[in-house]
Amino acid sequence: MHTWGYWNDGVKEPFKIMDAATYSLSGNLIGSRIYFYPQNVIDEFILPFKFGVGLSYHFMKSHYVGGIDYAGNHRDDSYARFVTFDLSVGADINIIEALSFGLEGDLYFPSKPVNDFYDITSLSSIKLGLTYNF
Repeated sequence: MHTWGYWNDGVKEPFKIMDAATYSLSGNLIGSRIYFYPQNVIDEFILPFKFGVGLSYHFMKSHYVGGIDYAGNHRDDSYARFVTFDLSVGADINIIEALSFGLEGDLYFPSKPVNDFYDITSLSSIKLGLTYNF
């Protein structure tokens, strides 16, 4: 399965913290995954779970929102691009043949440290939504 996603942390105003600059993170990702559905292999397995593995390419942006550090500085907007190995677990409930309601949790492990964004070594997400299969 191929995926595209966009996320934004929603930070629009500086945090009211003395001697700290505030940054907002957002990004896009494109990826591909292979899913395993146990109920398709094990007749007794009635729960609609799925397990996935894959790769994603992330485009992240760190946007300066406001505030300054103890020395009166802040860094400019910055960008990062990196590849991650992905693991996911979720559940899908079919509404009709091609449409399903799902919940999925993902872990993303960068292939190298992303030093531009505070030494990120892993990322995670939880998704709730509808999937249309064609």
